Amino acid sequence: MPNTGTESQFEETCIDRFTALGYRYQWGGDIARPGPQAVVFTEVLRDYLQRRYRHLPAAAIANAIEQITRPEGVNAERQNMAFQAMFRSGFTLTYTENNEPQAEHIYLADFERPELNDFLVVNQLPIRGPTGNDRRPDLIIYLNGLPLVVFELKSPYSEYANVAGAHNQLGHYAWQIPQLFTFNSFCVISDQDKPLHGVHTAPYEWYAAWKSIDGQTVEPATTSTTKTLLEGLFAKDRLLTYLRHFIVHEIENDKIRKKAAKYHQFFAVNLAVQQALRAMTAGQDKRAGVVWHTQGSGKSLEMVFMLGMLRRWPGLNPSIIVQVDRTDLDDQLYNSLVAARALIGDVTQANSVDDLRERLRTQGGEIICTTIEKFSLKSGESQHPCLSNRHNILIVADEAHRTQYGFSTELRRREAGGFYTSQGFALNMRQAVPNAAYIGFTGTPIDQADANTIQIFGEVIHTYDMQQAKEDQAVVPIYYEARYVPLKLVNPRLDQDVDALAEENQVDATQLELAKAKWSAIEQAAGVKERLDILARDLLDHFHRHQETLNGKAMVVCMSRRNAVKLYDALTAQPNCPQVKVVMTGNLGEDPSEWSQAGHLTTKAARDEIKRRFIDPDDPLKLVIVCDMWLTGFDAPCLNTLYVDKLMTGHNLMQAIARVNRIFGDKDGGLIVDYIGIDDRLKEATRKYSSGGGRGSLVGD
Repeated sequence: MPNTGTESQFEETCIDRFTALGYRYQWGGDIARPGPQAVVFTEVLRDYLQRRYRHLPAAAIANAIEQITRPEGVNAERQNMAFQAMFRSGFTLTYTENNEPQAEHIYLADFERPELNDFLVVNQLPIRGPTGNDRRPDLIIYLNGLPLVVFELKSPYSEYANVAGAHNQLGHYAWQIPQLFTFNSFCVISDQDKPLHGVHTAPYEWYAAWKSIDGQTVEPATTSTTKTLLEGLFAKDRLLTYLRHFIVHEIENDKIRKKAAKYHQFFAVNLAVQQALRAMTAGQDKRAGVVWHTQGSGKSLEMVFMLGMLRRWPGLNPSIIVQVDRTDLDDQLYNSLVAARALIGDVTQANSVDDLRERLRTQGGEIICTTIEKFSLKSGESQHPCLSNRHNILIVADEAHRTQYGFSTELRRREAGGFYTSQGFALNMRQAVPNAAYIGFTGTPIDQADANTIQIFGEVIHTYDMQQAKEDQAVVPIYYEARYVPLKLVNPRLDQDVDALAEENQVDATQLELAKAKWSAIEQAAGVKERLDILARDLLDHFHRHQETLNGKAMVVCMSRRNAVKLYDALTAQPNCPQVKVVMTGNLGEDPSEWSQAGHLTTKAARDEIKRRFIDPDDPLKLVIVCDMWLTGFDAPCLNTLYVDKLMTGHNLMQAIARVNRIFGDKDGGLIVDYIGIDDRLKEATRKYSSGGGRGSLVGD
């Protein structure tokens, strides 16, 4: 191994760890290739194919190699996506034998028998780029002759060479030797003290530490060790699972975003899949369990990985119903799943009661997004008809603590303060698919008030709490600032009685009218024009000063749609107001026509356009005003400030404040600015979080 120096010693240490895992080793300078531009070891690939598909003639093997090494695509990004799909699912090879057309499904790796694959670690392989650049990546991990993982290592003893520098160097490689990244699954950057993994197109802040070997014991430090990364991710069977199931290319508006799982997602999804498979077996407990991962830790992506694994599970062909409790969340989750169709396949969305019933009368294989209300009874029905007795049906409930309790007619409050009758939708669902299995995802802990969640879904499968997410730098910390604009209530004691209103708990019929009256009084007091004028001036002054130190965007939460419109008028009356939009649904039969004229009553397409602009950090739209929408399941990483003028407690409050905890560039924290007095409710939410088993405070000092 002709290398010297401290960086080379680190390289040698990594190679030793790989050989201990059963990998072969070769120095790049000793490897014979057709030319310096070649990155695929075609003879190794040929040997694998000949061993696995012994019956294929030499010409067919040569044809397979040609297809594998030349994935389709107009650019490197799409070629990488095509190769990843080919690696994950294989491809059908057609050939002629004895003048008869033949077909064989070819897999690039043997996923069931890791020992039949060739695992090779190569260091200092000289690669010539299209413009004549010669580069030597530190380490490349080859599987059956295909270069799937690139390591860029820096000396831990040099103050000028660090992990950020390694990431920057990968960016140069992607331009100078792009043929290597046609086949690349993910990369590792490290200075020995800080090994991180991520996809090569991701910014540095999205590279993450791998902090567990077994999925149970997590390293206490803020970063992992090289030992944990290599033994936790690169054991042969584990790497095969990761490469096949935990990398996704999301496509949205013709833009491609490649993502790969972090350690908590990998271990949680593998456990969730095993529990789901058990629950979908006839005669087994139908409760698969609950995945509790704090907001901002990537639950939607975990669902994508889980659905992809289940859809590819041999002989299963499941029907998967992804169920939420609100239309806007249904749309958001549906769009997320559609963006990941390269991994999970086609996704449908039920648009009515009849449409859902029709979609469930199948033999399996579909993913259906729906709100729980679409399990309504039709006129004349005393109970929901059975749509399928199959056992290979899985109900995936997002924010599981909020639904599934309607086994009898009950009254529940919507977040906006309105009320509706749930009519036992959860019971209807069980009558529709009586043998279905159930798994829940939630971003908030299951406290005593949510004991039914475990009774309905089963025990917690995996936990990833706020403290661990902060230590892993998967989210940024949240800070709190009080800037009260007092309410002038007719009854000063009313605020003390309103706590139950801000939590989406059940209320019985005798409490309903009193609850509505209390909420209305608070909403009216919060919407007094003189108060909103003061709030608007203070909010804009605070926004401009805060953005001087951390440029980003802000969201304002109001008690009601009426108050949201009033605050919009107060803000836009100020000379220093940036671009601002109200995000809400409307009722053309009841809402003032002026709301339409002002553009507040929007179509779904218009709201999607507002969302696109708000997520774009460079778009001049800086502020949005909401009352319910976008407080759950909405990710805008550049959002750094949440101005709160709405009473919220418990789960609703936890979910709302988490809108500002996403990582983004040099964003070092999210800020909650309180205009209505939620400090005690934050303390109570933190107490519930702790009593539910969560570690860490919801907000910092």
